Amino acid sequence: MHAITIPLFEEMRLASGRSSEQLDADLKLYLATKLYEMGQVTLGQAAAIAGLSKIGFVEALGVMKVPVIRWDVAEAEQEFADG
Repeated sequence: MHAITIPLFEEMRLASGRSSEQLDADLKLYLATKLYEMGQVTLGQAAAIAGLSKIGFVEALGVMKVPVIRWDVAEAEQEFADG
């Protein structure tokens, strides 16, 4: 396992009013969400990074308004044309 040092972590914690554990969890979720959104990791990998179950991560994506399913236009047209 690798550790990342976050510059200004303590200042961020104080400004946010969160505990170190809460801020750590938030930052892991933000990282996992962005990596998933960019297609760098799978949903399962992102959930593991965030420390959540797959269902929990999908729920978090919904809260952050990040689509779980990423189709291009051709895939969407094909999906809905078949129905």
